[in-house]
Amino acid sequence: MTNHYDNIPSSSTQHGHQKTKLGWLPGEWEVVKLEKLAHFISGGTPSKNNPDFWDGEIPWYSAKDLKSFWLQSSIDKVSKLGSENGTRIVEKSTILILVRGMMLNRDLPLGITTLKSTFNQDIKALVPKQNCDTVYIAHSILNRKSKILGLVNRSSHGTGKLETSTLKSLLFPLPPLPEQQKIATILSTWDRAIALTRQLLQEKEAQKKGLMQRLLTGKVRVKGFEEEWQNCHLDKLTSKVSNGMVYDTKNINGERITRIETISNGEINFGKTGFVSKEEENPKYLMREGDILYSHINSLTHIGKVAYYNGQKKLYHGMNLSLIRCNSLAIPKFVYYWLKSSLGKKWAWKFAKKAVSQASISTSEIKNIVIKVPIKKEQTAIAAILTQADEEIRLLREKERALQAQKKGLMQRLLTGKVRVKVD
Repeated sequence: MTNHYDNIPSSSTQHGHQKTKLGWLPGEWEVVKLEKLAHFISGGTPSKNNPDFWDGEIPWYSAKDLKSFWLQSSIDKVSKLGSENGTRIVEKSTILILVRGMMLNRDLPLGITTLKSTFNQDIKALVPKQNCDTVYIAHSILNRKSKILGLVNRSSHGTGKLETSTLKSLLFPLPPLPEQQKIATILSTWDRAIALTRQLLQEKEAQKKGLMQRLLTGKVRVKGFEEEWQNCHLDKLTSKVSNGMVYDTKNINGERITRIETISNGEINFGKTGFVSKEEENPKYLMREGDILYSHINSLTHIGKVAYYNGQKKLYHGMNLSLIRCNSLAIPKFVYYWLKSSLGKKWAWKFAKKAVSQASISTSEIKNIVIKVPIKKEQTAIAAILTQADEEIRLLREKERALQAQKKGLMQRLLTGKVRVKVD
């Protein structure tokens, strides 16, 4: 095969494969630098002081927009005049990759434009060269995410930066164009399935949010119930509202105990607990099924966050989270959903004491939360409806994770030639 690139020579061959700097590859594949696969283009920001540059029809991408593989829209847009002053315009099927920002500390945001677009100075555009498939190159970059993130330079204030010279010098395996295109087609099938699942998940989450608002305010009643709802202070619905136990945070063994991070994603994460030693264990703080954890000391965006404990694993209640335990007048899941809803969040934001970097709510203030509650049977019915909605969301999340894992496995095999595709 004629070599159109700076090929890295192989040291030996075996069964139609060649040994390269990237390991064993099919004999007709090449190993090339990224700069030989695509042209690099820098972006910029039109002057914010000129209103004629903004609010047009042309997408202008920044880090916050690189959330999907196919880029269809951006939060900010520029006019034609803006696209000609301070930034660069690229055609559709251009790869945009974040090269500067705090997001590089944990991820490698990348996407492919579907329209003529512009972008800011924190992003590099990669325009594939002849005999290079855009989707294949984008997936190849993502397949080397761990390697690339290891090359990020981090400043003292946490901003990550990928040097253009570093990106350009990265090596990638390159099959002939027809095989690139076939691989891209296969991976795009998984991308479409992931995108569809994500769309269904977003729709289901939006439906649940609306359902919570209607059910928990009594605007929509469960069929068969007509009794009046009563306003109650949370203190009347609970047997316990308390702070957690103090323990040695340096412990690395023992029984699990909650920390602020334990409920950071809105549910109990046993991978983010602390540990309490045998000597420190106190049965007073052992959690029971139905207990609710409440974030009473946190940043304002996280204040009032709650999680429900279903007793799946032994867990102690630690400091910096409040515990709410319902009495016989309330169904724990109903109270949990109320606190988790926009009703509970609005209350938390209203009464939280704000400091420079965090907010707090006292135990007495939590007890004074006023909740409008129906009779217990209707509480149970409402909780069951919302629990079912949660289960549907959980299954969609699992499906998305499974598709992502399948795609990752395919990428590892297809983009290294370990599994070959049949090209017509």
